[in-house]
Amino acid sequence: MKKLETLNFRKGSQDDQIVYKELVIDDMYQFKYLRKLTNIYENWVCIDGGGHIGIFSLLLAESVNGKIYTYEPNPDSYHRCKENTKEYKNITVLQQGIDYKDDYIKLYPPVNLKETGTWSMVPTEKHNKEKPIYVKTVNIIDFISDARQEGNNILLKLDLEGYEAAVIDNMQDDHLRMIKILILEEHGCPINHDRLNKIGFYNLYHPLGSSRHFVYFNAYGENELVKELLEIKRDLSDKYYSDKINYIKKMSRITTSRLLKGLINKFIKR
Repeated sequence: MKKLETLNFRKGSQDDQIVYKELVIDDMYQFKYLRKLTNIYENWVCIDGGGHIGIFSLLLAESVNGKIYTYEPNPDSYHRCKENTKEYKNITVLQQGIDYKDDYIKLYPPVNLKETGTWSMVPTEKHNKEKPIYVKTVNIIDFISDARQEGNNILLKLDLEGYEAAVIDNMQDDHLRMIKILILEEHGCPINHDRLNKIGFYNLYHPLGSSRHFVYFNAYGENELVKELLEIKRDLSDKYYSDKINYIKKMSRITTSRLLKGLINKFIKR
């Protein structure tokens, strides 16, 4: 991962530096653990909704085998994101917001313009409601559907400063099940986590230093081996984790669930 001083960030703003600290130094999304999980699957399409200056996309580019689409509607952040990711051919940066429909929508700047990560489509008292800009949005439901039809696994990260719930609420269960890994931030507007659990999403870890960060893995339709993998806690040793992943990869070709369960239990007792 690039060092902060090599990135194009706003020197007068603390927000860019805070984002770097949260994602890279503090590993807010437990990326080390997430990387091991994504390595089990191939052909990823990753969607970074709310890309800011591109730090999360850079982490993805160095960890996941696949294409990354970064959506950042804030004009200044978009240009910095594009500059920071230009060396990576698998990252596409778009100056668009994420929505459940193709549209143009108001994006509100913060009253304090140094708070660069708080531009929002859901204004609060901290936003300048008199000076919104109009931004193009992408229908993320159609985008995900097309990517799944091409045989890709989907990772969707939404950090939309309050608009996350609107996107999730307007997705059918079948649309949500197309997503393998779902990373969410919750800003004021509550997300229906019970619904996600009921349709097969496994809550990998929450909270991570904050009650508003969620990382889900979609276990719907997975075999017993993968479900067992999800029970591994992130505080286990790397060697134990690596050994277990290698074992699971080796045995994943076996389809008899009873045999799989027996093998897993035997392995766990070692």
